[in-house]
Amino acid sequence: LIHPDDLAQVRAARLSLEEGQQELASAQMRIVCKDGHWEWVQQTWRALQRAEDGRLRRGAVLVQVITPMALATQALCNEAALNALSRMLVEE
Repeated sequence: LIHPDDLAQVRAARLSLEEGQQELASAQMRIVCKDGHWEWVQQTWRALQRAEDGRLRRGAVLVQVITPMALATQALCNEAALNALSRMLVEE
């Protein structure tokens, strides 16, 4: 299952690929695992074959688990926010 906050972005990426607006689409999302924890993944879709009207007939998908990278990025964002808050408090 895809995290509800990520669903709109994933649908938009897939729809743009399926309707022929792009040949390559990518989305990062959180998915729930059997044990209930969330993993960050990046899915990249590529169109391989299209119908005459441009709609997707065949495609390929690459799924990469990016949880360590996503958590590191989130930690850096949190650290930057804490540093900014600390600076603001010191300045005040």
